[in-house]
Amino acid sequence: MKKVFILTLLLSAYSALAQEEKETKTYRMPLKTKKVSFLISNAEVAIQGYDGTDIVIEAKGVTPPPKEAEGLKAVGAGGTDNTGINLSSQTENGVTIFKTALRQDEISYVIRLPKNTDLLWKSGNNFFANDDELTITGIEGEIEVRTASTNINLKDITGPVIAYSTMGKISAQFSKVNQNKPISLSTSHEAIDVSLPSDTKASVILDASQGNAFTDFDLLPLPEKEAKQSESQSVDGLVVVGSGSRRKDSENIAKGATSSKNNSASNSSASSISISTKDVNIQTDNNQILSFASAKPFTINNIYINGNATKGIINAPGVSITLKSSMGNIYLRKRK
Repeated sequence: MKKVFILTLLLSAYSALAQEEKETKTYRMPLKTKKVSFLISNAEVAIQGYDGTDIVIEAKGVTPPPKEAEGLKAVGAGGTDNTGINLSSQTENGVTIFKTALRQDEISYVIRLPKNTDLLWKSGNNFFANDDELTITGIEGEIEVRTASTNINLKDITGPVIAYSTMGKISAQFSKVNQNKPISLSTSHEAIDVSLPSDTKASVILDASQGNAFTDFDLLPLPEKEAKQSESQSVDGLVVVGSGSRRKDSENIAKGATSSKNNSASNSSASSISISTKDVNIQTDNNQILSFASAKPFTINNIYINGNATKGIINAPGVSITLKSSMGNIYLRKRK
């Protein structure tokens, strides 16, 4: 019994010592550049936009250097820890750069940036790391994020956005959509889930190579000029449900459908097919259904389908939005 009591005291003392060693620190500096770049590894990170002018970083779980390092300077692959929170900070070519200077597990950062900051994030984590989610909230500047296996969660952003993760899921909720530059979200193995304001004007590409795409937006035909640009990418294997039959190279694609190229429906390289009905369902070879309505006849090339890739308009022509997942599903929804 006495031994158990002594062991309990030792474990309690060790636990208390471990807790004392973990510190919470805050680093603050005036942000004098429009763009900030981060290369941070092995950490849980949340980035928040706010109305201030400083960059403020709260670090939780910081472990002080060992006593043996007293009088020495901490250096690592990311540079010298000149912030006191295991990060190096420097400015190069008009960009403020933060990098992981000292490797440490179980550390987390809450980073507050002026909301109009342009943000570049590159994860230093590899495929085998225990990656956490990267959350970015309230940033109204340009965002570029590239990770290996970290999930990317974007909230209340405006874009433009380029986000890529090899193994991670991507979620994005837009408060409004900047129309100045394209938006591109891509992942190899996980799903993409995007919410846009219901009145967003955009040209969209939904490319789920081995998954499916789902949306509650009405996909509208492309403008004639943009449709012609897509003609070289049109493919076989379409079904016009309810008003036609399956297309084969030697068969007519649909009842009442005619080819605009040499008026021959059996020509598999026809550049366009006219559809006379108002309500049309187009089905791909893997049974993905796209439904839309048109007030007048339109050509089949006005909706671009390449395997599981779909190209169309939501509301009206606008910014280009590309969502691509090789192995996962794509969800494009109206923000509630």
